[in-house]
Amino acid sequence: MSNGLFIRSYPAVGVRVQPATYGPGIAGYVSLVLFAAFILWEVGPSRVVKSPWLPWGIGIYAIGALFLATFIRSLKLEVRTDGISYGNLFRETNFLAFSDISTVVLYTNPHVRQIKIFSKFTLANTMVITPKPQTGMPELKIPLGLFSDAARSELMHILRPEEWDVQA
Repeated sequence: MSNGLFIRSYPAVGVRVQPATYGPGIAGYVSLVLFAAFILWEVGPSRVVKSPWLPWGIGIYAIGALFLATFIRSLKLEVRTDGISYGNLFRETNFLAFSDISTVVLYTNPHVRQIKIFSKFTLANTMVITPKPQTGMPELKIPLGLFSDAARSELMHILRPEEWDVQA
């Protein structure tokens, strides 16, 4: 066994890539509902009803919720036979060929990972796909918690990332 840096090839050895396009999953929309519940919890229901600024608050909240819903709907992840592309409202769609991938890391929060909503998905997973330095391409940070289980499973199967627990 040799010591040193081990370089993986992508996709993982023996994996056949099936082209697919993924949009946001139910987890993304559940996060929108959780956002609303969090805001209401922080402000307090009794203060909301008695506030003279209630119409302004509802308007600001509606604009924020509309913006968040627009962001969630803009998520697009595409797995192609030659690579992966990802884009959202704030970031143009970037493509990274499998041959240009340097490392793949899945960041998880061990506390949130334990929480399962509807026993189907967890909300906190981010996959960071780093290209080789000579390509000059930006890294892809994919919020897997906002995509469907099928998207997460496919990327995990194809790329088999290292897993790092992040304490929040």
